[in-house]
Parts: sequence; structure tokens; C-alpha cells
Amino acid sequence: MAEKQWMTYSQMAERLGVTPDAIRHRSRKEGWQRQEGNDGKIRVLIDPELLSENLARSSADSAPDSDRNSGHDSERSDREVRRLEDQVQELRRQMDQQRTDYREDLARQRTDHAAELERLRDELDFAQVEAQKAREAADKAKAEQLQMALDFSEKHAELHADRARFQTELEQARRRWWHRWLKR
Repeated sequence: MAEKQWMTYSQMAERLGVTPDAIRHRSRKEGWQRQEGNDGKIRVLIDPELLSENLARSSADSAPDSDRNSGHDSERSDREVRRLEDQVQELRRQMDQQRTDYREDLARQRTDHAAELERLRDELDFAQVEAQKAREAADKAKAEQLQMALDFSEKHAELHADRARFQTELEQARRRWWHRWLKR
């Protein structure tokens, strides 16, 4: 029995006459052991019997068939073509359905987004009105505070003037009568 060997996807594809992607998918599907080589390429562990079976099968497929087999193959290929055409039709139908579903979903999302945008605009308008009211209230409160400060300042000035006048009168009241009379 031949020993298993490590081969890259490209090497396997070349030996079997298929694409490297086909080998990659088959290795995953069948769970072949894989490892990364020093060159960074993925290699799979291959049983040599698999290679000999596939080579024998591919050479048998390429060999000329008898008339009896060619009629059977033709009928089989016609059935295969019809089956594939049916699958294509079904896939197209599914794609059309998905496209319709996506368009409906997109239209729904646009409607939802438009409603959300309108709601947010209303909230913004309300917030701007509230902010304007708050600014006006703050301005009014500040004006009241300034008026109170001005009133206080005027009252303070009046009291200061009264104090000075009272001090002058007190000083005059403390003087002797004849000093007051002479100063007149």
C-alpha cells in the first residue's frame, strides 16, 4: 500500500483536472487533514488510492463509448440539462422574490426613518422654544438683579449723603453756642 502524501490544492487540481477551488471545497467537505507549509500554502494529506481512482475514472470518461452507451448518455445529459434549467428557473424565482422582499423592506425602512426624522425635528423645535424661554427668563432675572443692585446703590448713596449731613450737624451741635453764632 502506498503511503499518503501532502499536496497543495494546485498540485491536486492539476493531477485530477479540476480547479484548485474545487479541491479546497472537497477537502473541507470530506474533512481531509490540512496544514500550512513553510511557503504559506495549504497542503492536504492525500491517499494515493484516491488519485488512482480519480485518474481511472477520468480516463474512462474520456474514452470513446459504444453507440448503446452514447444514447443512454445523451438521454441522461438531456435530463441533467432539464434539471439544471429547472434549478436555474427556481433560483431566478427566489432571486426575484428576495429582490421584491428587499425593496419592500427598504421602502418600510425609508418610511420609518422619515417618521423618526420628523419626530426628531419636532423635538428639536420644542427644545429650541424651551431654550428661548429659558434664555428670556434668565435675561429677565438678570435684569431684575441689576435693577435691585442699582436701587441698592442709589439707596446706599442716599444713606451715605445722610450720614455725612448728620455728622456735620452733630459737629455743629457739639460746638459752643458762641462759635456757632460767629461762624454764621
